[in-house]
Amino acid sequence: MPRKGGKTMRIIDRYSISTTLSLVLFHVFSCAAFAQTAADDVVSQPLFETHNLMAVRIEAPLTTLITDRPDKEYLDGTFSYLDSAGTEHTLDLKLRTRGITRRTKTICNFPPIRLNFRKKQVDGTAFTGQDKLKLVTHCQARKSSFEQLVLREYLAYRILQLLTDKSFSARLMRITYVNTESSNDSHRSSTDSLSRI
Repeated sequence: MPRKGGKTMRIIDRYSISTTLSLVLFHVFSCAAFAQTAADDVVSQPLFETHNLMAVRIEAPLTTLITDRPDKEYLDGTFSYLDSAGTEHTLDLKLRTRGITRRTKTICNFPPIRLNFRKKQVDGTAFTGQDKLKLVTHCQARKSSFEQLVLREYLAYRILQLLTDKSFSARLMRITYVNTESSNDSHRSSTDSLSRI
């Protein structure tokens, strides 16, 4: 793997076998937060019909994502997951970093991410109706305790959903990140992360 970005690449290499959490956040996926009721979300958003942990794989230029932290221009990648029948689905993906505080390198060495799917490509999948999703990542690759922070944030959103229909939907995902900027495709580094979407 190239050492472009120095410390960033070492983080990816060193933690290629670490396991953390990430969270996919339903930002009323049209980015008009709170525009729909929770009941409408459940009907129109199959991704949130269950709270089962979803295992996914994101292949993307992680060196650029982590080093440059683009927050306007999207990078190309792919998003793969297994459905309940065991069938693998691979979707084209555009991604960039997002947020303010957690996008700062001195705060998080692994920034939060904005996922952007092709609307036509997600039809008939668990991501039907999705376009742009917020991904809350583990923030610090070096500290396993940050997985617990993702879980706490997930529980906070679940509690809020019980109190009001003006809330975000959330789904936990265990994500394997694969850096496509590795010098050798057969030795691309990866890191597992439990995320919230």
